[in-house]
Amino acid sequence: MSSSKLKTNGNWLTWARKMSDYKIDAIAKKMKVDLNTVSQWEKTGDIDYDNLIKLSNHYNRSPMLFFNINNPDLKEQTTPDFRTKGDKKEKLSFDIIKVLQNANNKRENLISLEEELDDYEFPIFQLNSSTENVNKLAEYVRKIIGMKKSQIDVIKSQEKALDHWIGKIEKLGVLIFQFYDVKISEMRGYALYHEKLPIIGINNKEHPNGKKFTLFHELVHLIIRKEGISNLNKFDIENKTEIFCNAVAGEILIPQKIFETKLNDDYDNVNKWNDKQIYELSKYFKVSNEVILRKLLISKKISSKYYNLKKKEWEEMYIAIQTKKQYEKKKNHEKSKQIQNELKHDHYIRQATQALRKNGNLYTNLVLEAYDSKLITNKTLSDYLEVNLQIIGEIRNKLKSGDIE
Repeated sequence: MSSSKLKTNGNWLTWARKMSDYKIDAIAKKMKVDLNTVSQWEKTGDIDYDNLIKLSNHYNRSPMLFFNINNPDLKEQTTPDFRTKGDKKEKLSFDIIKVLQNANNKRENLISLEEELDDYEFPIFQLNSSTENVNKLAEYVRKIIGMKKSQIDVIKSQEKALDHWIGKIEKLGVLIFQFYDVKISEMRGYALYHEKLPIIGINNKEHPNGKKFTLFHELVHLIIRKEGISNLNKFDIENKTEIFCNAVAGEILIPQKIFETKLNDDYDNVNKWNDKQIYELSKYFKVSNEVILRKLLISKKISSKYYNLKKKEWEEMYIAIQTKKQYEKKKNHEKSKQIQNELKHDHYIRQATQALRKNGNLYTNLVLEAYDSKLITNKTLSDYLEVNLQIIGEIRNKLKSGDIE
């Protein structure tokens, strides 16, 4: 173990421990040191390199954070105080906490750069509305991002459509990250509000059309200044905020007037809806079947009972399909392992795509700008983007071409 001491800001060591919900004795046990050693680290800031890296891993924080000369607010919470019914607090899983901390870490990287540099300033997030009118808020969002049916029809690929709207929302100063290690049943997405660089997270395991709905759902959370996690608990169906965000997101993607016109023109005499009809509508509006199902419910074309039965049926079918895909992917991976080892370039392309989806274009561009301006080192660039330096070139190529498929 390295014996040379580094001078960190001990207040950040204390802050990171508390935010990770560790008592001093618990982290001392994990670090295999005595309690007094941890206390001294936090009191003086003096710590050797190896132990700093270990602490960073336990706290899920970038090592750079602990050198910040500005002191943290020890009362600040980095994850929202999500609740279920009444005052009963929801227990977040370790995987969810890790995703939320990782998102906040990335934002803190950028904010620390802004604090240290005179010409590095981010705008205040301007979208704001107190209206409780679903149609008015949806129209407000559609106008801001320039969403028209004719424009939607031009974008053929589902992934390209998602990337298009992500790009529009990133231009509003929103960081958008995709996460990989949480089940859809646990969390589809999240919204973390900040005046500067608010954050939207989307579960990469979702279908592109499902991600699109989640994207706008979480954007509504930011606009009304109410942080949230989608699919956090079974009470979402009774949560007024979730119901409102669902309604607005659905209206953004499918305006009610346009939907009713489509129904009157092509489905006027339908008394009982089937999967084929719902699929045709989802294809026309380029949304998920579930969004169409919800619009049919809002339009009083189906009952709540039918909605819940069909939703459950689709969820079970989706899980079965994903399980089969994972099995086939693993099987095919084992067969082609030797070939894949020879295709390093393709591997770098895939890694670059995943890195861009995890970090979002806005965050990635800002970090690269800081690097190109010699404001951060190779190591910091790698830490901030969580990638090996070998794939930076591919990331640049994808950003330049606008293609992250």
